[in-house]
Amino acid sequence: MKIPKIDISNDWDNPKPGLHNAVLIDVIDKGLQTWDVRGESEQTPKIRLLWEVEEKTSGGKPMRVAKSYTKSLGLNSPLRTMLCSWLGGEMSEQEIDDIDTDDLIGRPAQVLVVSYVKDGESRVYVKEVRKPLEDKQLKPSGEFIQMKDRDEGGQ
Repeated sequence: MKIPKIDISNDWDNPKPGLHNAVLIDVIDKGLQTWDVRGESEQTPKIRLLWEVEEKTSGGKPMRVAKSYTKSLGLNSPLRTMLCSWLGGEMSEQEIDDIDTDDLIGRPAQVLVVSYVKDGESRVYVKEVRKPLEDKQLKPSGEFIQMKDRDEGGQ
């Protein structure tokens, strides 16, 4: 198999810490993830939400940020808390039952990005997701191909 040359320079730069206008561009089912909980292995279903922000890479492409969540909409789950913050307040049980994460793709938001250092490398994560400002509703750039739509070569 011939491996194509792909220019990945400037493909992933970290946005500056702070509040960013964003749009959800993908929801990735990570399946069961194994975690160490108090010395014991535990498997938990996870999803990863990926947002594009207004800030651009040095190559001119939109920067991206992501956050993984346990796939649970229980009353105190981080995913449910984030959705309530993003979508504008508490939701009824019926609204929670009707949530389809694929329907959230393309929806604008504000994301609070926080930086940290791990293994000597600067990284960022999404600490909070909020309702978008009325006059700052970002749309997907079209630069990103969702995981489910990729072929073997991927992006």
